[in-house]
Amino acid sequence: MPNLDRAQLKFCESKADNIRLLAPAGCGKTSSLLYRCRELALKAKSKPRFLIVTFTVAATNELKERLANDPEFDQLRDQCNITTLNAYGWNRIRAQANSPQLLNTNDKRYFAMRNQLRPMWHGNPHLESVISKPGNGARTLMTVMDNMKSMGFDHTEDTNRGLCNKRLDDLEKQGLSWRIGG
Repeated sequence: MPNLDRAQLKFCESKADNIRLLAPAGCGKTSSLLYRCRELALKAKSKPRFLIVTFTVAATNELKERLANDPEFDQLRDQCNITTLNAYGWNRIRAQANSPQLLNTNDKRYFAMRNQLRPMWHGNPHLESVISKPGNGARTLMTVMDNMKSMGFDHTEDTNRGLCNKRLDDLEKQGLSWRIGG
């Protein structure tokens, strides 16, 4: 592998199945990623597929251009899917949901609360009274939920009132409980 330093070679020849490459600009990430894929493809018994996920469109475009134009990577051209993290996530969501939308305005969030999330709150008298009556109750509730997420609340971990209250107590001790309010 021409022009690769010792660290790049170590990355390219690593036995790990999944690997993350983080380095500052200009350190040879693009070359290293493509050479690693080439090495893995050469050693594979069948024709492997590679998913290369980048943080920026610029990095994605650079990888695609190098893959398309550098003869060293001819055999990889139809084996690589190169995308940004955001594009990969959005494509996964679109494949699993009918007409997904980003909730990027208050009106869209309110619509989602009143309609798509209705099965979640319908039948709960406390939530139903806040969301169903005229006024800003649903919007306030969405704001409180967003604030809680931004402060580290996670519905998969804070699964009961005790755990939620512990998290609230921790925020109170840190002087951050004011961030939750709507």
